[in-house]
Amino acid sequence: MSSIASKNLFFLPLKAASWDCPTDNFERSLDVWFFGDQANESLQLFLDLERFEPAFFPLVLYGPSGAGKTSLAISLGERFAKLRGDEAVSGACCHLSSIDFARGLAEAIHTKSVDGFFEKLLSYQAVVIDKLDALAQYPNALIDFCSFLDRLSELRIPCVVTCSATPEHLPGISDGISSRLAAGLSVPVRLPGFYARCEIVRQLFLKHSLVVKPSEIEALAHSSPLSFSLLQRLVVEFKNTLAASSKLDPAAFSAEKSIACYQDDELSNAEHLDLTVKVVAEHFDILPSMLLSPSRKHTTVLARSIAIYLSRRLFSLNYSLIGQYFGGRDHSTILHSYRKIGNLYRSDSAFQQIVDSLWSKCVLLRSQQSSRREGTLKTC
Repeated sequence: MSSIASKNLFFLPLKAASWDCPTDNFERSLDVWFFGDQANESLQLFLDLERFEPAFFPLVLYGPSGAGKTSLAISLGERFAKLRGDEAVSGACCHLSSIDFARGLAEAIHTKSVDGFFEKLLSYQAVVIDKLDALAQYPNALIDFCSFLDRLSELRIPCVVTCSATPEHLPGISDGISSRLAAGLSVPVRLPGFYARCEIVRQLFLKHSLVVKPSEIEALAHSSPLSFSLLQRLVVEFKNTLAASSKLDPAAFSAEKSIACYQDDELSNAEHLDLTVKVVAEHFDILPSMLLSPSRKHTTVLARSIAIYLSRRLFSLNYSLIGQYFGGRDHSTILHSYRKIGNLYRSDSAFQQIVDSLWSKCVLLRSQQSSRREGTLKTC
């Protein structure tokens, strides 16, 4: 990375242990550090968390999907928990989505254990509430969430919230919640800027053991603001294209062409998932719709789990998006399926061959799909 890019970057830890690492120049990996630049200048205030006061909470991180809000919020929550406690405590920070909060509250009401539900949440040193927007789907939980925020404030428990917009602009969220959140500190988390994109792309190519010209890295970095997940998919697309055609000249890879094929982000996500489900369903001789159903038949569960694994590994889709596609399953269920198949893949050579075969078919079908799109999109 050039010295110019280096001077325009700052780094925030995404792992609790990294907060105490020395700040001198060393190779920073994508899974451990948040790469910030001019697009996220306001996040530099987190470089010195010791000066944070109770008046700053609730701390709201808002911005578009793919900007890194969740990972950053969890890391901040863990750090706040350590700073608040006498020493680092395992599990000192509670992280849950707004949907988990609403469902947990509903279960507590059903079992008449509401007090216990809130006592458990208030026993943590810090609390992270992720994707607050989704709470609008549970109007019965809004009043109780207001009370929960009040208790956190009374006990001076640091609270970090993520959402898509500023508190006053969240659709479906009550004025009571908005006013309580607005009383704290709201900080935007934007998509990575040019310098951050340069380093992210460089690191992704290194991760996949791909050698490309600096001009290709700059071509991606100079494009319109791209999310981290989209940058990942562009690099994976490049790798898969090479795998499908050993004669392809790496220099012929066009960043602009790949980006054009991903302009409709939601459509490309659906295409990737449809493609994977089609390939896996054909292998197991079942209908694709069965993979999206609640069926618990052994064959269906195995096929569904493999499709989830491939969707994550091949296209770098996030767990929440995959869960929504597969019948509205939550993040933890998708993560469990992914890990289960990953363990089988590493321990069973016969199973590994099956997954590798399905992987190759997905790569081939994706290549054919891209070729067809070239005929309809002049920019491709």
